[in-house]
Amino acid sequence: MSLSSVRWGLEEPEKSQRRSSVENLRDFLRISEAAEYLGVSPNTLRNWENAGKIASHRHPVNSYRLFKKEDLDELLKQLQEARREPPKQD
Repeated sequence: MSLSSVRWGLEEPEKSQRRSSVENLRDFLRISEAAEYLGVSPNTLRNWENAGKIASHRHPVNSYRLFKKEDLDELLKQLQEARREPPKQD
């Protein structure tokens, strides 16, 4: 444990805890990867996040936007269903 860890009351995570967080990060895509997965630009994905159409998470180390693959699949499903629906007529 480093002196700064002692000073701030932080303990280093055990190896199993560090490994599990990396395994959990495998379920996420960075914004450029997620945009490519969806077939849209990263700016479109940012706009959708700001509009509340999809949730993002932040990387614990570098604060990059991360998107769950499950959420991306659900969004793809919604987009495909919207394309199948006939246009509304007034």
